[in-house]
Amino acid sequence: MSLCSRRRFRITPMRALAAFFLMVVLFWYSLSRQEIPQQPCSVPEEFTEKLHDLAYRAHLVLSKLGIVHFLCLGGLWGQVRIGRALPWARKVELCLIDTLRDDVLITKAFREVGLSATYLHAAGIYRIQEHEVGEDAPKVEVVVFEEDAVTQMVRRVGWTRRVLPPDCEFSPSLQCFPPQLVIPPLPAKQFGGRLMPVPREGIELQKYHYPNDWWLEIKPTDCTELQETNLPTVIVFFGLILELVEFNETYKIKPYSYYNPPPWRRPQWHSFPKHRKHYHPKRILANKYHRYEPDYHRYAWHLQDMKINCTRQNYAQRLLPPALLRFCGTKDPRGTEA
Repeated sequence: MSLCSRRRFRITPMRALAAFFLMVVLFWYSLSRQEIPQQPCSVPEEFTEKLHDLAYRAHLVLSKLGIVHFLCLGGLWGQVRIGRALPWARKVELCLIDTLRDDVLITKAFREVGLSATYLHAAGIYRIQEHEVGEDAPKVEVVVFEEDAVTQMVRRVGWTRRVLPPDCEFSPSLQCFPPQLVIPPLPAKQFGGRLMPVPREGIELQKYHYPNDWWLEIKPTDCTELQETNLPTVIVFFGLILELVEFNETYKIKPYSYYNPPPWRRPQWHSFPKHRKHYHPKRILANKYHRYEPDYHRYAWHLQDMKINCTRQNYAQRLLPPALLRFCGTKDPRGTEA
């Protein structure tokens, strides 16, 4: 007999609790998918190649104008460590020393080569992208610096920094560094398969821009690793839990039932005691034989704990079946030892 044929679906407290828990998880999963997803910690290779190409095109435009420029900030970290943009980089930073002081001329030069250059006056940054692209497209940020004749240092520009005192130690946001690091001609190194200008003395410039952690390799924390956590996996997982709960409730050991004889025993017959027709409250059927009565010692061991009234032995001998008389320690009506 197949065990699967005995399985029956019943609504039990355990199954109801498991189903409720599954509904809560699915509801939470649907809400989490509606949130704004974070940027992945690694971008596709095609995106990085477009970023390298855009940075090189910006380099050619600035070289044509004769402006001193170089890789800096995150772009310089990528060149120093792996010779290309960092795996999670969605932009490349270039720095330039503003000697033209003509925003219109620089913007027009980028427009002539099919690039859009937007100058952010508050931050002092040129944002360079392809025409008609979204915010998630590759972009190059050109950070503008200028030489301060008072402090003899190179500092950032932008009207948010114009109100600060020209003291580099008192105002770290000026990101000052000595001009000796960017004296032209600057060395060129490989960056994504293309030669790009870099500041002098390696990472000496980074010690001024990252004074507190320039020796550490810091990875972004506001991103998510690429992993597949889809709805079918969640459904299969909780479906397995429901199957285990159903198996435990369906095939757990249950006491033997008198009206369900064991399927591995062949049906047997025994004669009905003749004397019971005088004392049994119900009428005895006309047939001589009754269905086999199971052996309680072998198949109904749980009945050994039953409380049988053995005080009136004559009454018990006449009403109880011979198998139950063994618990009273008496003889059955047929004279056999119980």
